[in-house]
Amino acid sequence: MKLARMQDIGGARAVLANRDEVEKLHVKIRDNWGVHRTKDWRDQGRPDTGYRALHLMVAKRDQLSGEDRVVEIQLRTATEHRWSQVIMAAGERLGYSLRDGDGPDDLLEYFRLASDVLAAGDAEEPIGKDLADRFVASREKVSHYFEEKDT
Repeated sequence: MKLARMQDIGGARAVLANRDEVEKLHVKIRDNWGVHRTKDWRDQGRPDTGYRALHLMVAKRDQLSGEDRVVEIQLRTATEHRWSQVIMAAGERLGYSLRDGDGPDDLLEYFRLASDVLAAGDAEEPIGKDLADRFVASREKVSHYFEEKDT
């Protein structure tokens, strides 16, 4: 990506215990810093991958130049963070950029469904039978990606 096209020049990520803690920090940031743009993938997840988090773009005044600089703050639950680590590791191992939506459709569907299952747990909601059945079927379909190969 060219520097001129970047929307932010700095960033931070906070991994919090649960959704309530994410929301508390979100409110503090919003009330104290002024958020000029939000990307909220907490409830639905990104449609291509299932990625979940809250991204806040805040403008902070650069003391030297006097110009506003955009900083992106990612807020995630520990579960969302772990999902992100797993999809990144799987993508690296398999040679895909899965978190960016690059990879076989069946594998991307598996991670979307895994995200849905984990989000239900984060929200302390029951996992419906339909979602559970689709997840189990999907897991069986992609199991060959994760089998150890004899060398």
